[in-house]
Amino acid sequence: MRRGTNLPWVRDFNQGVVLEAIRLGGGVSRVEIAHRTGLTAQTVSNIVRRLLGQGLVVEGSDGGQRRVPLHVNPEAHFAVGVQIDVDETSFVVLDLGGTVVRRRRRGTGREPGPASVIRRVAESIRGLVDDAGVDRDKVLGIGVACPGPLDHRTGVVFRPPNLAGWDRVPLADALSDETGHPVIVDNDATAAAIGERWSGGAQGVRNFAFIYLGVGIGGGLFLEDHAFRGATTNAGEFGHLTLDPDGAPCSCGSRGCVEAYCAPGRVVAAVERRIAAGESSALAGQPGFRFVDVCRAARGEDALALDELRRAAWRLGCGVVSLVNLLDVELIVLGGKGLGNVGDLFRREIERTVAERAMASDLRPIRVELSRVGQDAAAVGAASLVLHTAFAPQQAGLERAERAPLAST
Repeated sequence: MRRGTNLPWVRDFNQGVVLEAIRLGGGVSRVEIAHRTGLTAQTVSNIVRRLLGQGLVVEGSDGGQRRVPLHVNPEAHFAVGVQIDVDETSFVVLDLGGTVVRRRRRGTGREPGPASVIRRVAESIRGLVDDAGVDRDKVLGIGVACPGPLDHRTGVVFRPPNLAGWDRVPLADALSDETGHPVIVDNDATAAAIGERWSGGAQGVRNFAFIYLGVGIGGGLFLEDHAFRGATTNAGEFGHLTLDPDGAPCSCGSRGCVEAYCAPGRVVAAVERRIAAGESSALAGQPGFRFVDVCRAARGEDALALDELRRAAWRLGCGVVSLVNLLDVELIVLGGKGLGNVGDLFRREIERTVAERAMASDLRPIRVELSRVGQDAAAVGAASLVLHTAFAPQQAGLERAERAPLAST
């Protein structure tokens, strides 16, 4: 739980701290908020009064008790989340409490370019909001998660390896023009990490990494309780961490990247090569099988499919070891549709590899968990970007406040 400060010029930060305590507390009283955040009872009372007035918080029944429980009003605001990948685009509408009220998926389409994709995305958003029965005036904005590289600050996408033809696309401005809503664009893995935290996952840790598996592989970072994006907002390109400098070619133009061995398409290709070489598998004679078929075969105890999935999970774990050694994170969260229905297999293999190889594993165990959001982690994360930006306590605001002149009480 974040702790606030009683300095009088950081009202917005403290309001975010209190709202977060209420959102995660599930019926927390003013007294409990003061205890958890370190704010004075008077500060908490003043902030709660404002939140009630803004309709962001509601009071529950006290059951005759003096401590009235407070809850976030989930219908106060909504956000739309979009995750664009090479094969499929996912959409969700999220309420302020972090609950998905509508979801949809459709093929992304590759022709005749990003402008056409953006128009179709805008159409899908309008239909989804209408289907959800949400007042458009209550939609705070649209979050879009997609592969990098990109500039989170301007919403421009720069030639992602897995999105052909997307070169310097002003995605945020273009989608905002189409929908009339403000748009935030972020890396899919960073969005997934924010979505995990907003949805109540990764609690009790200040430093964690979200490993996102889609068509490609990315990493989202929370360091010292804040999303970390780096100098160009492209931190977390975990899929392009080098495992073998002379290894397999990668879509990014380098060689031996994590993604070159562990992405779902690479696992399928490895299975195909072994079958072509004469190895036995239930997938033999099934032309055009996909990653989901490999996962299904592995769950049916197909030795070849199981071996390749374990090999991919082990290599992914080796990459995670480097991440843990570099950043000293406490928790690894795994999510995304690329996990298929074998998430537990990946979790166990990565947890074992980290325990055996990480430098600090003797000091404390590194937890490896599956995302509570699941396969829609990036789309939920994209919607959470909007809510997080609007309501979560932002460190940048606190730093500005700390440089401000002393305010009188």
